[in-house]
Amino acid sequence: MTKHVFTLNLGDSFDKIVDLLSQKKLSGAPVIDKKKKVVGVISEKDLFHKIFPSQKAFYKDPEYFMNFDRLEKDAKGILKITAKKIMSRKVIYVQPEDHILKACSLFMMHNVRRLPVLDNGKLVGIVTTGNIFRNFLSHIVEK
Repeated sequence: MTKHVFTLNLGDSFDKIVDLLSQKKLSGAPVIDKKKKVVGVISEKDLFHKIFPSQKAFYKDPEYFMNFDRLEKDAKGILKITAKKIMSRKVIYVQPEDHILKACSLFMMHNVRRLPVLDNGKLVGIVTTGNIFRNFLSHIVEK
């Protein structure tokens, strides 16, 4: 678990989110409200979903989506979208006392790469697939 967690706020703009993730080399971060409660999670995948069309939208107007110059121009309008409209609202989390294999199973079941660690609803850390790989799986291989 990483104890120092970079978080986003509900009102953070798309460009602020991208700046945080790229500057801190993160693939995602929890979103907190004014009371510091985790209310969502934003991943790189969530950002891509806002830029690129769903399969259904693509097939409604493939000509539009094949015009990359127009797509790039239109994508600039996304900069005003806030974390509240981008985030995944279903927060899948673990608690500090949970076994590491519970985190592993949640990663697999929900196809996520990070889990906030909540203690009585308070954010105390984050577990990522990288944490698991570096610590748990490497430890198994050593034995």
